Amino acid sequence: MKNTLKKHIDENDIEHYLLTCDLMEYDFKTIYKTFDISYFTKEKDLINNNFADSQMLKDYESIEKSTDNLIVILIKKFKLRLSFRKNSDFSNHIFICDDCDFDSTVLKDDAIKIAIVKDNWNKLENLMNYDYIFTLKERVKELRDYGRVFPIVDEPVFNQIKFILNDLFRLKSNKFYHFVNDVNFQRVFPKINGYFKILNSDYFNDQWYRDTYDFEDNTDSVIHYLLIGYEKNYDPSPDFSTEEYYECNKDVKKHGMNPLLHYERYGRNENRYISIEQKNERDYGLILNSSYFDREWYDRTYDIDDDVDSVDHYLHVGYIKRYNPGPDFSTQEYFDCNRDVKKVLDNPLVHYELIGKKEKRETHFSDKRHKEDYDLILNSPYFDKDWYESNYDLSGFDDSVYHYLNIGYTKGYNPGPDFSTNEYFESNRDVEKHGMNPLFHYEKYGRNENRPISLEQRDERDYDLILNSPYFDREWYEHTYDIAEGVDSVDHYLHVGYIKRYNPGPDFSTQEYFDRNRDVKKVLDNPLVHYELRGRKEKRKIHFSNRRHQNDYNMILESPYFDKDWYESNYDLSGFDDSVYHYLNIGYTKGYNPGPDFSTDEYYECHPDVREHGMNPLLHYERYGRQEGRKISLKNNDS
Repeated sequence: MKNTLKKHIDENDIEHYLLTCDLMEYDFKTIYKTFDISYFTKEKDLINNNFADSQMLKDYESIEKSTDNLIVILIKKFKLRLSFRKNSDFSNHIFICDDCDFDSTVLKDDAIKIAIVKDNWNKLENLMNYDYIFTLKERVKELRDYGRVFPIVDEPVFNQIKFILNDLFRLKSNKFYHFVNDVNFQRVFPKINGYFKILNSDYFNDQWYRDTYDFEDNTDSVIHYLLIGYEKNYDPSPDFSTEEYYECNKDVKKHGMNPLLHYERYGRNENRYISIEQKNERDYGLILNSSYFDREWYDRTYDIDDDVDSVDHYLHVGYIKRYNPGPDFSTQEYFDCNRDVKKVLDNPLVHYELIGKKEKRETHFSDKRHKEDYDLILNSPYFDKDWYESNYDLSGFDDSVYHYLNIGYTKGYNPGPDFSTNEYFESNRDVEKHGMNPLFHYEKYGRNENRPISLEQRDERDYDLILNSPYFDREWYEHTYDIAEGVDSVDHYLHVGYIKRYNPGPDFSTQEYFDRNRDVKKVLDNPLVHYELRGRKEKRKIHFSNRRHQNDYNMILESPYFDKDWYESNYDLSGFDDSVYHYLNIGYTKGYNPGPDFSTDEYYECHPDVREHGMNPLLHYERYGRQEGRKISLKNNDS
């Protein structure tokens, strides 16, 4: 059989085949010249974004040494894709015969047999043994008796093979399952087992997807959406929004599942909503009809304006502020009793009516816990009952401790003249993030942790932490960032510098600490303060590895937009003898350009998400932006 295959593999005829066989059977260098190449390894199971970049593949021998599971995808310029897996003979599973003298009966019974018949009519007696026959359009009727016959069409062979596998899947043919099992599709492509779910979905539109996202013609759009597109928030069609499905089903986003695949596998049967409009209608009805929602109580307690719909307010705003929908349901307690709901910040009453009631979820703390929390506020030196009752309108409530513990703090009320609810939140953003009552948190945890209770206390503590840190170098900071005379550089880094991604000294990178510690970046804490306060004890990483540093350095150095001579002649680099290092770590934070053809500020202006994350713009462009088709200037953006 191998001789027969070799006889028909050449550059002129190869477009008729999808062959899966041992790569070593052919001269690799000849194949390399013929095709564009991308590849997988055991460690990297996502498809390469650059489907047609043959320069990325080094010589075969060096790759063979690095992995014992080499997957090579060969893509012809006219859109043909051939797939090879090392040490496998796929011709046992798919065989395509093109007018050749071959007895298909020698193949395994579960092999998928395809005949392409154009001229060699004297071999017709073998056609009964084939699963699919492709022939000239005018010959289709003549061959109908032989089974599934289709005209030869002018389209990529890969699309025809995809059609055949899909057809076998629709027919629930054993050959399809033998093929998928034997070729180890699920091991080669971990997400490929959802391929046909996507392909057959009413919400996947191949042509729309291609036209909208403009990627290479030789790319399989289904695989692209499965492995790449959904992570970029691409939509599979105009009738299905990836972003909205995630918004409607936050558990799906939390687990990083492909939204359309989830919908076709589970969501459709679970009556999941695919649009925010649908979800809002459902959720509105759940709150409106809930026995725990008391419109009159809600409007009075939280001073809701007459023209505001209180159901809609609680649905979108109130629960985030930890407002309660009524006197018998505590938003914060439901969150604390059900951490999975809190993690994705679902509306707690919606969750309870939709899921929690059936699952018999807890809606309240125990009576014992209620009393402990109550006593903690009552006995705090910062709670002044008389002051509280004289400063706030508590109509409808006869217990000021209960009111502050459950209602008052959500409205920004202070428990007494010496404790500010808002300043404690501002000084301890993790407490605000979790929606805890600030005085309760302070008495239970904050006092022992030496938490500041005011902005003034926090600033004094943070100032001293920076001033005494071995990573803060006042002279270096003032010289590097041109700090004006009279400006306190400690105070500058504390309140301004870290936001601009300035470094406190040569041995501490603000941006790298953020990137290594995403929880700090999320709340935008000052990184050096965080390190000296907690990070050192927790042995947090403050730098990337040397290998990562070298990769970043090389990426800037080799970029066509970095002009070393131009950079050194346009900017004062006194104190730095390496312009690449300077731009990578210092220059971009000051708005310096890497060369005359790339504007740091314009790239940020075009892509606010890059500015928000504080990334070096040229590094971002070379690592991600180029492949994503990002514009590098406002002029490009407008065109």
